[in-house]
Amino acid sequence: MKKIFKEEELEKIKKAVEVAEKETSAEIVPVFFESSGSFTDTYWKSGILFATFFSFLSLLYYHLNTGLWGLSPQIFFLMQMGVGLIGVLAVYLFPSWKRILIDRQEVKAKVRDISYRVFLEEEVFNTKQRTGMLLFMSFFEREAVVLGDVGINKKVSPEVWEGILKQLIEGMKKGDKTEAIINCIHSMGNLLKQYPIEPNDVNELKNDLRVGDGK
Repeated sequence: MKKIFKEEELEKIKKAVEVAEKETSAEIVPVFFESSGSFTDTYWKSGILFATFFSFLSLLYYHLNTGLWGLSPQIFFLMQMGVGLIGVLAVYLFPSWKRILIDRQEVKAKVRDISYRVFLEEEVFNTKQRTGMLLFMSFFEREAVVLGDVGINKKVSPEVWEGILKQLIEGMKKGDKTEAIINCIHSMGNLLKQYPIEPNDVNELKNDLRVGDGK
């Protein structure tokens, strides 16, 4: 966890949850994943793209000049495979290139599936009034999900959270993930004020940020 967040950043996020929960019986559970999957298909996609681009340039050169560098088909094939391997390596070296190659619909579905799993693993449902809320963030994919328990969903539709999620995602894109998380938690707290504190209300779920990896 300390490789991703500094100790003071974790403390700021915890404090933000405490402040957000002061005027509400709802419980906010923030969970941060560095990535929600390995997306291995991006490696062969990149390799094929690099090899295809090399072949296109080679054919173009062939039409504009006499001969193809004097290379035999065997040597050309080896060069093509070599360029394909460079394409595979590019996915390892440049996360932004990998992010371009992943299917956004697949990403959204995967992140949402993992958020449901985390909701159960963290027992967000385990509150007296069923007012637990999961704030799930996947940094590499730059996706986020808010899942409310039945007590929340009776009064607040999932669409209400879309604006807050967009703000969070934009913050993650800029790289300032801690500030983006804190701002999102504050916004959630403002929306959740419609759940006034019950008599003898206690903090049922811990406020700490949970960090994991879906790979």
